[in-house]
Amino acid sequence: MCLCLFKEKWDVAIILDACRYNEFKKIVKKFKKICKTYELKPVIGASTTVEWLVRVFKKTYEDIIYISANPFIGKRASIPIFSLHLSQKFFKIIEAWREWDERLNTCLPSTVNKISKRVLKKYKNKRVIIHYIQPHAPYRKAYFLSEKIKEKLPHPLAFAARKIISTILYKIRYLDFGYFKFKKFILRLLGIKRTEHFLEDAYLRLFTIKELRQLYRDNLNWVCEHVIELLLFIKRNCPEKKIVVITSDHGEAFGEYNEYFHGPITTNKYIRIVPFLKIDL
Repeated sequence: MCLCLFKEKWDVAIILDACRYNEFKKIVKKFKKICKTYELKPVIGASTTVEWLVRVFKKTYEDIIYISANPFIGKRASIPIFSLHLSQKFFKIIEAWREWDERLNTCLPSTVNKISKRVLKKYKNKRVIIHYIQPHAPYRKAYFLSEKIKEKLPHPLAFAARKIISTILYKIRYLDFGYFKFKKFILRLLGIKRTEHFLEDAYLRLFTIKELRQLYRDNLNWVCEHVIELLLFIKRNCPEKKIVVITSDHGEAFGEYNEYFHGPITTNKYIRIVPFLKIDL
């Protein structure tokens, strides 16, 4: 399972942020032409990146370099409530997200590839985790949102109230009285869709669910094109790195079970089930 990443042997682990298993399964044949063998299976992921970090990286990994396009993961990043201090976990953390693209408001997969190639050539005796931000939003074909978001944002008081409600629900998650049914009831009673972020709020106001799925698939195809390009580089230039795994920290929901995108404390299978592809180059 994804939460037990270290039960598998690998030289390079590629993380596609917010990757749904069912969508990845549709395009997995793209990888067939560049590898000797591959095996895809569904595994249990987390519900957020933070949960994934806490549950996966429980030890110190001096043999691992972590390259991240996700700003949650950095040299100074820490989650005190969980006693997680990332700078103490790995041999090196490389913050690809520092090279942020202002037009698309994301870290480009091409940037991740550029940095990863340099690291793979320099540190041949280290394992490498490469964390792309895609297919997670922002979506490549919705870059025009920067101005429209300002018009579509919820009132600050409404957003604050929703955050408070979310926090209260989070705090009572351990009480045994049908928490998930209770949470769903409260959200529906208040007319709240299951998302807490300004950008995602804007997406829900501007696009239909069908359009959001298309935007998501475009992001997934976009990042997979760059992953294939990186795998070809590894195959040609890093013969010592033979085993690659591709997986995700969590999935993404588009209205299933009244949830949108992803958030903490969920049993939604579209968020919790992620792909795990093992490739022998």
